[in-house]
Amino acid sequence: MRDEANISATQYTAETHAWISRSYAYEWWKDSNQPEEGEGSQAFGGVMSDERFPKAERLRKRREFKNVDADKTARLVTENLVILIAPNSLNRTRIGITVSKKIGKSVVRNRIKRLLREAYRRQKELYQPGFDYVLIARSDRIECTEQISQEIRRILNPVC
Repeated sequence: MRDEANISATQYTAETHAWISRSYAYEWWKDSNQPEEGEGSQAFGGVMSDERFPKAERLRKRREFKNVDADKTARLVTENLVILIAPNSLNRTRIGITVSKKIGKSVVRNRIKRLLREAYRRQKELYQPGFDYVLIARSDRIECTEQISQEIRRILNPVC
């Protein structure tokens, strides 16, 4: 009990002149994430184009890929790509992307899938609603999105 006699009974509170007060601590972060005047999705007077790839536009199950292969109405072949096209009962386009292990290791395959998804997102208008498309990579020589976009545009324009 002798030791407790030297302990102060006053409790310390936050300093009034702290470097950043608690209420202001994250205000700079909220302000810095807001687009400046003339920036953002409405910057040029219009809404950005729809470059998403939601689940509703994807072929995800093996059965869906098999149905496209069984019901295909067209098989388009290019140097780097095979495109299978089959009608679906939906009023939207669905895309499936596949890259064989023959193409390369997972890093290479994932890069090619990323490029094919981006090519689809950037030119959705080429794909007719009501059809399923399966994009099959044939080689690892796909270097950039523009290269594959031109190849897809060249092959799908006569079909659409």
